[in-house]
Amino acid sequence: YESLLGASVLVKSSRGGTMSNNYGFYSLILPPGKVRLRASYVGFKAMEIEIDLQRDTMIDFPLRSLASLGEVVIRGTRPRYEILSSRAGVIDVPAERVKSIPALLGEADLVKTLQQLPGVAVGTEGMTGLYVRGGGADENLYLLDGNPVYHVNHLLGFFSAFNPDAIKNTRFYKGSFPAEYGGRLSSVVDVRMNDGNRQEYHGNISVGLLSARANLEGPIVKDRSSFNVSVRRTGLDLITGTALAIINKNSDTKESFGYHFFDINAKVNHSFSERSRAYLSFYMGQDAFRQGSKEKHEDSDDMFLWRWGNLIGSAGWNYVFGQKLFGNLMVGYSRFRSHIRQEAKGYEIEGNRAERQSIKRDSRYKSEMEDLSVRLSVDYSPSMNHRIRMGTDYLYHNFRPENSQQRSWVNDSLVNPVYELLYDYSLIKGHEFSLFAEDEMRVTDRLRVNAGL
Repeated sequence: YESLLGASVLVKSSRGGTMSNNYGFYSLILPPGKVRLRASYVGFKAMEIEIDLQRDTMIDFPLRSLASLGEVVIRGTRPRYEILSSRAGVIDVPAERVKSIPALLGEADLVKTLQQLPGVAVGTEGMTGLYVRGGGADENLYLLDGNPVYHVNHLLGFFSAFNPDAIKNTRFYKGSFPAEYGGRLSSVVDVRMNDGNRQEYHGNISVGLLSARANLEGPIVKDRSSFNVSVRRTGLDLITGTALAIINKNSDTKESFGYHFFDINAKVNHSFSERSRAYLSFYMGQDAFRQGSKEKHEDSDDMFLWRWGNLIGSAGWNYVFGQKLFGNLMVGYSRFRSHIRQEAKGYEIEGNRAERQSIKRDSRYKSEMEDLSVRLSVDYSPSMNHRIRMGTDYLYHNFRPENSQQRSWVNDSLVNPVYELLYDYSLIKGHEFSLFAEDEMRVTDRLRVNAGL
């Protein structure tokens, strides 16, 4: 059981209708009397119900996935539908589409799926760079459950940070942006994580050439709360470790080399009532690279370590205030951190070999950025042909652009140390506050207006 984003709810008698928002909620204003509603979503069997509408009513449509696709009859097409829409250049990419597209070495990837769309350039072949309509790779806004993701690559760009098993839907804006998004120039990639099945437990394990994945979902309290957990890890360090063990067996210099990354996605959601729902989502991803050597007969070695990755968490509460008003409150945290450490140990000879002295150098470099954000937004639908979105955002930024340290030891004691600090835990704070409002109206059958600020 997953809430469907962008599902269509149609009134059969008038052919009017609406679509569900990012949390699966929808609103229709209809006169009293008998009405027949039809709910549909790509890849699911459509459902129709007839009700005698006399008061405000909450209706959930439990759509079932189509196990197989039967005969398809095309009765007519509207080639200008995309052009006539008030929101051009918007594409919904469900998780099933990401997994179904052929991928290099069998590794499905969200960003590489987006690279196949019109108006998007790849950059370096095989990498996850996204260049939208001539913009740079750093001009795209990536959101995971509403939180910004600053570093979206693994394995120097071969993988993206989005595990296909953890994704429910992605909305890609490569044309005009809705007023609620800000901060980038080229595109918006709004990724929503799986909520988890509220009826049954499901899981899968996938082992590929470059990585292994596992996913588990199911109910916590049936029909009220659920969880979804996905993990992914590459096994490249196991391959290189085995190869180096063979090489080092008969060598005086022991070489070490390894790289790995891992992802953890988790989400829990709970419905307090038909009108109230809350969720918690979590993501952690890290890359680690190690290279070094050690002399077999000498007390000398050097080691280079580099770790970098994201930590993202958010908590949200949705509430249906009435027949026309839906509200959402979200608190989020996002951090990207990069740590580099280099150690070297050996000897410095003065005069003859008996006068040599041991030395050790330790260099460390740190860089990070973190955000704490609060967002309040409301959807107001005064009629089927009129929808208003408005809200406010506050982001508190902490930037530590550079912290560099270097220390030296002589004869295992701190003698005449070389100690350099550059921006020692320098903290640059920033406050970002925004208000947004957007009004989407269907004036006539041929005229739609979307105005935002």
